[in-house]
Amino acid sequence: MEPTRTDLLVGAINPEAIAATYQCGHCNSTTELRTTDGIVRVAIHHDDGCPILTGALSSAPDALRAIAASVPDTFRPAAYCDGCNGTAPTYQQITHNPWCTTS
Repeated sequence: MEPTRTDLLVGAINPEAIAATYQCGHCNSTTELRTTDGIVRVAIHHDDGCPILTGALSSAPDALRAIAASVPDTFRPAAYCDGCNGTAPTYQQITHNPWCTTS
């Protein structure tokens, strides 16, 4: 069965996948899942001295990388051509632009 593709930017947020892929770029952080009032949350434990704890740096880049890594493959192109920005799902060949020299 071929994967179902959509025009949605991302699918449902999966806290387990985000917790599994989150890694602080400044320390050896660990993650855990906590449930509060039926809502699952990702708790991130940074090392003492991590600049994110003091507010010197934002955790946004690390959080966005974890969210992007948790997006299922059906929501993003699996094949990509750097030469012409041609893309394709995994079950098709890349459609290159006519002027592409890498095709």
